[in-house]
Amino acid sequence: VRVVSARTAFETADCKSPLEWKVLAFEAEVARSCGAAALLDHAKRQNIHSFGDSTSEREALLRTAAGAPNCRAKVVKFVDHPDIAQLLKQHALVSRSLDRIAQHDDNLDLSIDCS
Repeated sequence: VRVVSARTAFETADCKSPLEWKVLAFEAEVARSCGAAALLDHAKRQNIHSFGDSTSEREALLRTAAGAPNCRAKVVKFVDHPDIAQLLKQHALVSRSLDRIAQHDDNLDLSIDCS
């Protein structure tokens, strides 16, 4: 698993927005992992997944995928500031659903509500 800090990689005096850092980070990772040729090959779809509680990360992935016609965004937005019980529920739900999320044949934008 590759860990990328969007802020460390892309924050500058001209780029102070977390959303912008994350869009740039997703664009760089999609290009690095998929390659430009794969993004243009209509026969080969690319799935890009995001699991987390950041609204800007969710929005950044959706924007990145919209600009790459062969990319499918798979976003699972976790609860903001969960307690331990909510965190456990979220992870159990994702563990049970990961295959279905990955195999879904389109974009997917889910938000978990543990109330």
